[in-house]
This record gives sequence, structure tokens and C-alpha cells, in this order.
Amino acid sequence: MTLLGGTHFALALACLAFGVIIFVNKKGTQLHRRLGIAYLVGMLTVNGTALLTHEEAIRMGPFHWLALLSLSTLAAGTVHLVLKRPEGAWVDFHAYYFCWSYVGLLAAGASQMLTKVDSLPRSFQVLIPSLLICGIGGFIIHTRIPRILHGPE
Repeated sequence: MTLLGGTHFALALACLAFGVIIFVNKKGTQLHRRLGIAYLVGMLTVNGTALLTHEEAIRMGPFHWLALLSLSTLAAGTVHLVLKRPEGAWVDFHAYYFCWSYVGLLAAGASQMLTKVDSLPRSFQVLIPSLLICGIGGFIIHTRIPRILHGPE
């Protein structure tokens, strides 16, 4: 494993842990802010290292394109946090985008592990686990996040 690959892998694992801790703890606290910053910096590096592997590959593959998508969720979640816009809803946008970032990290990790199983067809390595994780993640995000942010209705 190269230094680039090792950095990518180690920070991806750290971000998985940061995400769980952020999710299960109270929002808006000093712990939330510190781990959120660590998650953001870690994910920027994870995506950067994923994109840098483009030089090692002949063409951009699905993981490169998904890294760009991941960067967009990070950017959107951060912009809402920094600008505090739209007023009254920025926390919701921040939470949704960062939760989707985490779901993407889970999907990428599962797909990356399955690419090591040569006996599986490519669709079973990347497409199916990604769709399954995104489907489950989307259900959890859109059912649990409103309750976490606003309490039970």
C-alpha cells in the first residue's frame, strides 16, 4: 500500500468513527463542533487522495466521480453552516448534507471492499451495495433527522 493509499484508508476509517460519535451525541456542543471539523478535514483529505489516484489509473473511474459528489455534499453542508442560510432552515440543510456525506462514505467503503472479490460481477461490487446503502441511509436520514433536530411530532 502506498502512502497515499494508507492515508486514504486511515482517514476514511477515522471519519467513519467521527460520524458515529457525532450522530449519537448531542448536536451543537463543543464535541460536535470539534468532531465535525475533524470529519470535514478528514473527508476533504479522503476525497483528495481518491482524486489523486487518477494519475495512477488510465481514466477516471466510479470512485473518482463519487469523490466529486462527496466533495459537493461537504461543500453544501459547510456553506449552510457558515452562512447560516436559509434563515430558520440552515441547520436542517447542514444536517442532511453531512448525513448524505456519511452515507456516501459507507457506500464507497463497502464497494471498495467488494472490488477485492474477483468472483463477483462489477455490478455486485459497486452498484448494488451503493444503491442498497444509499436506500437504507436515505430512509434513516429522512425519518430520523427531523426527529433529532425538531423532536417527535
